[in-house]
Amino acid sequence: MVKILLLLGSCLQAQERLVTKQVEGIEYISVQELAKFTGAKLFFEPYLQKLILKHGEHRLRLTPLSRVVVADGQALNMPYPVRWIRGQVWVPVKYILPALSIFTGEELAWDPSHSAFLHPPPSVNISSIDIKPKENGTLVILHLTRPLKYEVGQGKDDEISLLILGGKPWQKGMASILPQGVIKEIRSSLQDTTCRITFKLNRANVKYKSYYKSNPPRIILSLWEKGSMELPGEENPLDVVVIDPGHGGRDPGAIGPTGLKEKDVVLKIALRLKELLRTRLKLKVILTREKDEFLSLSRRTQIANENNADLFISIHANASRKRKVKGFEVFFLDYAKNDDARAIAAAENSAVRFESPLPSPQELSDLDFILLDMLQNEYHKESSELAEIMVDKLLSKLGMRGRGVDQAGFYVLNGAFMPAVLVEVAFISNPEDERLLKQTWFQKKVAEALYEGIKEFKERYRGRG
Repeated sequence: MVKILLLLGSCLQAQERLVTKQVEGIEYISVQELAKFTGAKLFFEPYLQKLILKHGEHRLRLTPLSRVVVADGQALNMPYPVRWIRGQVWVPVKYILPALSIFTGEELAWDPSHSAFLHPPPSVNISSIDIKPKENGTLVILHLTRPLKYEVGQGKDDEISLLILGGKPWQKGMASILPQGVIKEIRSSLQDTTCRITFKLNRANVKYKSYYKSNPPRIILSLWEKGSMELPGEENPLDVVVIDPGHGGRDPGAIGPTGLKEKDVVLKIALRLKELLRTRLKLKVILTREKDEFLSLSRRTQIANENNADLFISIHANASRKRKVKGFEVFFLDYAKNDDARAIAAAENSAVRFESPLPSPQELSDLDFILLDMLQNEYHKESSELAEIMVDKLLSKLGMRGRGVDQAGFYVLNGAFMPAVLVEVAFISNPEDERLLKQTWFQKKVAEALYEGIKEFKERYRGRG
């Protein structure tokens, strides 16, 4: 890993065409090119996980494989991750703009026709529009510099318009937009305090749905054929789920009174859950492991980040020295509020003792630092909401005692840049719960409950905006 310090000069440099590259259809720019643009000096410190751009009191933090960038303490989410490419660090050029603007104190926009950063007029608040053809439709994303109220309507059969109160688009940026997918032409006009952006379609009777995202602010418009069952979402929201069966291989996890191993039972539940999500919701489902093998805790979330997962569900079976303690519990990443939560997190985190080489003390001590970042972004709230839904579904399906939602610093959730929860399905240390965990019907019920939770969260997610 690398730590980079960019020390900015007093002003941004005049620029020639910057070097970018396409990665899976997305335009990326290297940190070296950002240094060229900003007149920065570049320093490398190996072994640290963060990239830090520094200008006076201003800081911009990047993490390879992460979709979160922190600018002056404000966490912003990008739909695409920071990447390592041939020994260099690259960022998605359009999506780093909000953070780069905060960091430099300059309003910036990207002109793809000239591969250059430009400064739109201060009055502009609709900085750019992305059009992305999908397999089942077309996705339109309007990037805003601040939150704006809007309405969407269809006048003619082959036109859809966005009416944005107080909207002021950057006309030069609009002129460089290439119509794609079902969009044939884009027009914009201003009337009093309202901006109208009209999308002329190449066919009639196209369905549409709009929603708003706040971090960073943007309006998303999904357009799809009437015969299509699914609407295209922003980077396929909630189409990819990573399920993590805890422990595995040389790490058995907790072991019950009769010898039942946590690693075995959670894998069976995870495999059942995968099948339910694939067949009923048609989701792409990835298991961190599909057999009895060992994976490091950090590798599990890395798999989720590499696959741009929309949800991360880590499945475990709880344990306690008090054999009478029983029931299920769902956790999300946050500072532990009680001794029980701290003890459970410590037990799950102790799996690092099986890793080779062991994480360094610096890496382990970074947990609080990363927690601070996580608490600032939208996934914290969504993870808490997902945990609440999971508890409700487990309670209704299992008919057993629930211990509710709790929070703690689980290492396996650390660094998952999507809504993430850890589910303790029962106490394997309790004789009654262990007997249940052995039963196929109980494993099926747990999988059904988790499926129902993901389904409800997906429906809520889609209904927002």
